[in-house]
Amino acid sequence: VRRQRRAHSPTITQLWPEHFDLAFAMDRINFGGSPGDLDRPEPYLYVGPWTADRPGDPEFWNADFGAMRTRTQLAADPAGLVAAGAAFLLEGYNRLR
Repeated sequence: VRRQRRAHSPTITQLWPEHFDLAFAMDRINFGGSPGDLDRPEPYLYVGPWTADRPGDPEFWNADFGAMRTRTQLAADPAGLVAAGAAFLLEGYNRLR
């Protein structure tokens, strides 16, 4: 018996050793956090759509893979680092749904 995944059913969160980022996918969108990499040395959160769609304000989509916000950008939000991070991920999801 083959079971279908329900909409909004996220994949298992996993650590990707080649990037050392922690990520999951939901509704054909990648969500994750990275400690930084060669192109972006600062830790960041990201939203990466599986398609070329980048709806809405093009400034939101500031990375080749989708959108990202650095720790510095998130920490500057008066709501606080955690709230700003959650709001960023939710905004990316809402733009793509």
